[in-house]
Amino acid sequence: MIGSSGSTIRQLFNSMSGGYDRFNTGISLGLHRIWQRQAVDCVKPGMRVLDLGTGTGDLAFLSAQRLLGRGEVVGVDFSEAMLALAQNKCIHDPQSGLIRWVRGGAADFFIPEPRFDAVLCGFLLRNVQDEIHQVLARIRDGLRPGGVLSVLDVFRPESAWRRGFLRLFMRTAGTLWARVTLKDPRAIRYFEESISRFLTAQETCDLLMREGFGDVCCRSLFGGAVYHLQAIRL
Repeated sequence: MIGSSGSTIRQLFNSMSGGYDRFNTGISLGLHRIWQRQAVDCVKPGMRVLDLGTGTGDLAFLSAQRLLGRGEVVGVDFSEAMLALAQNKCIHDPQSGLIRWVRGGAADFFIPEPRFDAVLCGFLLRNVQDEIHQVLARIRDGLRPGGVLSVLDVFRPESAWRRGFLRLFMRTAGTLWARVTLKDPRAIRYFEESISRFLTAQETCDLLMREGFGDVCCRSLFGGAVYHLQAIRL
């Protein structure tokens, strides 16, 4: 079993950062681009947006495009290697001047005034599941009342057959593709273990409501495993 400590997970993401984008493209059959655009649909011009767990910056760049020159995006990640890749992408993005990159953790990021209008979490919550209550409390504190939380993640499937299919997929095609792209044999084991220990999408919706969010919407995107959740800060 891969260790679940923050330092262990950070080292893992640092080691696989170079192939991370390519891995996501292949493992999702390219559909993650569509999912990402759905996740940023809540972003409007003039907003202050936090992309928490920004990784290589995809949601941050999409958000900056939607701001149309008015607003700010803050991309936060604990992996210095991921952030370095995100910053390198800025060279090719005309909207990158609206983005500020910050290295930090999901449970202790800086909260500005005024607070954020939207917080995006693309495949973050599963990676911080051992401190998910602290992370959601921090997100709630960082959002203005009425602000939007948009979550994209792989959740533990509800049904046994879906869990079995996902496990088989990860151990066959997923393992092969990870060997080609990520170069770290621990990566696919970590993904499989983190999914099996994580909440279902419905359990996460229930948790959001207990943590001070309302109007929770849940949309299945990929066979009952990938979901887009959206909620309003009460």
